Amino acid sequence: MAESRKPAEKQAAAETPPKKDGTRETIESIVIAFIFAFLFRTFEAEAFVIPTGSMAPTLLGRHKDETCPKCGFSFTVGASEELDREGNFLMKRIESAICPNCRFEMNIRQDPVFIGDRILVTKFNPEIGDTDRWDVTVFKFPEDPTTNYIKRLCGLPGETIEIRQGDLYSIRDGKAEILRKLTGDKQRAVLQVVYDDDLPCREMLAAGWPERWAGVADDDGPNAVAGWSEDADGWQTDGESRRYQVEAGDESRWLRYRHFLPTQEDWEDLPNGRLDPEARLVLDFCGYNAMRFEQQFSPPEQGVYWVGDLAVSATIDLQAAQAGGDVTLELVEGSRKYRCTLDPNGGKATLSYVDALDREQRDEAARILSEASIDFAAGDEYDIAFANVDNQLWLWIDGDAVEFPTATYEPFAGQVVQLPRVDDLTPAGIAATNVTATVSHLKLSRDVYYRADFVDQRTAELPDMHRSSSKEVGTEGTENRLHDAADDPDVYAELYRNAVPWLRPDAGASNRLTLGDDEFLMLGDNSPRSLDGRLWGNLRGDLHRHAVPRSALVGKALLIFWPHGLRLGNEKDGVAHGWTIPGLDTVFYHMTGRYDANGRPIPTGIAADYPAHGLPFYPNFGRILRRIR
Repeated sequence: MAESRKPAEKQAAAETPPKKDGTRETIESIVIAFIFAFLFRTFEAEAFVIPTGSMAPTLLGRHKDETCPKCGFSFTVGASEELDREGNFLMKRIESAICPNCRFEMNIRQDPVFIGDRILVTKFNPEIGDTDRWDVTVFKFPEDPTTNYIKRLCGLPGETIEIRQGDLYSIRDGKAEILRKLTGDKQRAVLQVVYDDDLPCREMLAAGWPERWAGVADDDGPNAVAGWSEDADGWQTDGESRRYQVEAGDESRWLRYRHFLPTQEDWEDLPNGRLDPEARLVLDFCGYNAMRFEQQFSPPEQGVYWVGDLAVSATIDLQAAQAGGDVTLELVEGSRKYRCTLDPNGGKATLSYVDALDREQRDEAARILSEASIDFAAGDEYDIAFANVDNQLWLWIDGDAVEFPTATYEPFAGQVVQLPRVDDLTPAGIAATNVTATVSHLKLSRDVYYRADFVDQRTAELPDMHRSSSKEVGTEGTENRLHDAADDPDVYAELYRNAVPWLRPDAGASNRLTLGDDEFLMLGDNSPRSLDGRLWGNLRGDLHRHAVPRSALVGKALLIFWPHGLRLGNEKDGVAHGWTIPGLDTVFYHMTGRYDANGRPIPTGIAADYPAHGLPFYPNFGRILRRIR
């Protein structure tokens, strides 16, 4: 949930321009003042503060900024659950968090806490129309119109939205049409990092943990993963500089990502040198949610559902290209391999895919999807990103999206759902043919995965107490079994197929949400921790408990105008070191609290090591005035 508490004062005043001499300057001032007044009247703006992490990582609620001591990866951890709903009392402390990059569990109890992003919202006006699909939108919570919520607008009036394996579909005339982000900027903005190769855990590597990216050959040699074994004659790895170099001839040389993800057991066994690396499926892990509270003995959630919508990015230094030379980026999703081939001699990019149900079909001729002209030639360096999301392929070169005549596709014929296969253990690769190249800054990311956890709409007309809730997998404990089976795609696929409620013949359309002619569906980017349209109650007795009426829309989130200040000299332990300002830096401690028998928070004392504010600080320039996508 990422609702705003109380809106700040409306920002409707502009600075008075300096006075100028002369009639012309006076007229200009009057005209400018008139234009400003007209704009503020039409595009009325209001400031909001994000309290929770429902929209993370797009927007941050109350949180902690962390840097992993093992790999150096920087990430944020949600901290709004430390306080009561109104943010007045400290109810429980976060003890530890898990790094998304190397999965080391680190102690963060004493690390400082920051309030959420402050954002500017343009108010809706009938003269400028509605918001668009995928816009981050502020609205009045249907169950409590005095409370503002902020989510992403995903469903439009009159639609029926289906949530299926992390993607959203619009159901029209019995046919399901997948909903895609229409701009490259918006798509890239919601990607979440799976692994940043610039920041490996060198302690693990020194102990014998395998590199995740490696030059491989298509055979079942020693320590092969999904039929790929390491190839000493292909790509050469410089582990210190994190660069991979190849001089490829007519035979394609592959550099592939193997998802060798350390588990908590691996970290516990590291001091004893007992490492047992296994490649796993990419799951919907979200570092913002992976924290452990005091007196919590169960491990934080580390992902449940397999994510096939991935993106790979890298810097490619193309030193030389012979006749027939090319560089191919590949992303695997189930029984398909999606490719983007870059031709430096012809200045062309080709999108294609290979359907392969059997390993013997791996090198089957690719089916061409589309082609486009590009700027890609030997003797230069390029930042390349390739994504397969929402049944659409994207290519970015130096930050600009390449426009193809068509880049969408239909999923593999005859499959009700996509299920993982062994090839998904090595879901990304880069192949070089007849070129000399160096690759660096490799990064694997994943798309947003919308969970099909919802209130059953077949009971929508009943009072809230009679509602029935379900999860994407309905069997108790299946989430843990799925996570544990991520190293065996066949077992994982069978578990998922047997547990998904809406795959049963008697389930009906239990994963669908219908909207009226004047209603919208709002979902949070942080789907595992978002109290959004899937899960709202229905004390108001509406037919569509999940819907937001048009009259409840407030505005569109425009930009982050102030994220939070960065503390100077007191980055750790929550209090200032060497910058003590008596009476200012440590006066605003949080009150501790507990819940009474009626569920109301009551004070119990003062947390002397948990200040509400820290001084001095300096602006977080990296996020100030950041456009919200």
